[in-house]
Parts: sequence; C-alpha cells; structure tokens
Amino acid sequence: MVLFAGRLAPDNNPGALLRGLPEALERTGTVRAVFAGDGGQAAELMALATETGVADRCFFAGHAADRVLACLYACADAVVCPGG
Repeated sequence: MVLFAGRLAPDNNPGALLRGLPEALERTGTVRAVFAGDGGQAAELMALATETGVADRCFFAGHAADRVLACLYACADAVVCPGG
C-alpha cells in the first residue's frame, strides 16, 4: 500500500502518484494507493484514476484524523511525500 497524505492540490502533485500506478501495478500486480487529504483536486484525481485504469486500486479517504493517519502510516509499505 502506498500512502499519499496531504492536501489534494496541484502544488503537492498527487497526480504524479496516480500516473505512476499503472506501471507499478504492471510490475508488482498488487499495488494499492490511499490518498489521505482533502482539497480542490479530489474530483480531478478520481477522474484520472478512472482514465488510467487504476480506480479500483485507489482509495480517497478525505481528511484523516490524527489517529487514523497514524494507522495509515503504520500500514503503508511506502509513503509519497507531497511537495514541489
């Protein structure tokens, strides 16, 4: 499971993770991505997940409370850190 935790906005570039998922899925066969955060780009990212064929491998959790976020970090195999 790959975790993206941050605001879903262009300056954090969550689309980079989505665009890389098809290749990661091809290589591993089992990748899943969780997007924890809210922001104006959420609907666009969900559409991109559908377009790239990985919507069934993505979960958009919205804003996550600290306790939930701690659990997500503990479960993640990899964390994608937002930033430019």
